[in-house]
Amino acid sequence: MIIRNSLYILFFFVFSSSISAQQTDIFDASSPNLRVRSTSGSVQLGIATCDGCFSSISKKFDAVLRTDGQATGNLIIATRSQDGIIFSTGDGNTDAKRMEIFNDGKVVIGNVGSTPSDYKLYVENGILAERLKVAVKTSADWADYVFEDDYHLLPLDQVKTFIEKNKHLPEVPSAEDMVEKGMDVLEMNAILLRKIEELMLYTIELNEKIKILEQQIAK
Repeated sequence: MIIRNSLYILFFFVFSSSISAQQTDIFDASSPNLRVRSTSGSVQLGIATCDGCFSSISKKFDAVLRTDGQATGNLIIATRSQDGIIFSTGDGNTDAKRMEIFNDGKVVIGNVGSTPSDYKLYVENGILAERLKVAVKTSADWADYVFEDDYHLLPLDQVKTFIEKNKHLPEVPSAEDMVEKGMDVLEMNAILLRKIEELMLYTIELNEKIKILEQQIAK
């Protein structure tokens, strides 16, 4: 009985020591993975031992976190702290932050010094995309109102005076504004469209005057 109790004490000591260690190794050369399972499904954390192992898109030595084949259910990475989630890469000695999701929902890619205003995505060094589609909330955000009968078209002599004084078109941001505040892509495209439509109205107006002059000359 004393021997048995001694073995229990020794087992408890060894087990407690392994739990309190700073890291715990799970080694399986053929299929190294850790699985959490319930009757509803499972999630696995593992290392691919070959190209396509443990995940169809994995390369050998990739670490993979995945759901394990259940018909439904998302893979959720979440934090319930005052801080957010940081994604980093490194060479084993130095880690570099690549992306961060803040607790307020803002997403930063790269090292961005500040996140002003209420935008949700901030990207260092710019974005390259094959396509970019921007939607307007209402038709009022686009410039078709220029062709309404009650639209006030600024006389060309006033446009000339404004350009001579300010060195940019009316209602178009100046170079200084662009440096200080940046550009809203949707708003800027609407402004440019409005100026094109106004230019078309000026052209139509001038064309009508030319027709009248041609008729007077012909008489």
